[in-house]
Amino acid sequence: MVDIGDTLMTEQAEPRERVRHVVAAEAAPQPPPSKEFTMSSPTNDGASVTVTLSNCTADDARCVLTRLTSRFPDRSGNGTAPADETHPTVWTAELDISAEAPGSAPDTKIGGPVSVTAQGAPHDVSRVRAALAEDFTVQDAGSVSGDQERESQFVLVPR
Repeated sequence: MVDIGDTLMTEQAEPRERVRHVVAAEAAPQPPPSKEFTMSSPTNDGASVTVTLSNCTADDARCVLTRLTSRFPDRSGNGTAPADETHPTVWTAELDISAEAPGSAPDTKIGGPVSVTAQGAPHDVSRVRAALAEDFTVQDAGSVSGDQERESQFVLVPR
């Protein structure tokens, strides 16, 4: 037998028929597991919620995004709507839920319905919905939950 590292090969077999035998190495002793652990709330770790707006005018999107970004900082830098859009558009923002600031945007009136999708940790998506409900009528349009994330769809309507 020939020793090749951790593998032994028999010399008698043809090269295609050589049988590999893996030599089991003894595992080094592991240190005992740490008894310390940290538990944080879903919002203390810099959690974010991705929000998309669709089926609305640029003015309505700007109004909703201004409201949200006045409350939660926008990590993506996309939380503004362009002046004019002549084709279907989706606006997105990644909101930093851990840095919530109280307050309301100056103009929170929308002219028509706005479709909103919020995706993130369930508690954080609920906080975004609650913030929207302060200024708009929020109709739930559906929700899908995963292991540690939820995607919720809302329709905002003018009050």
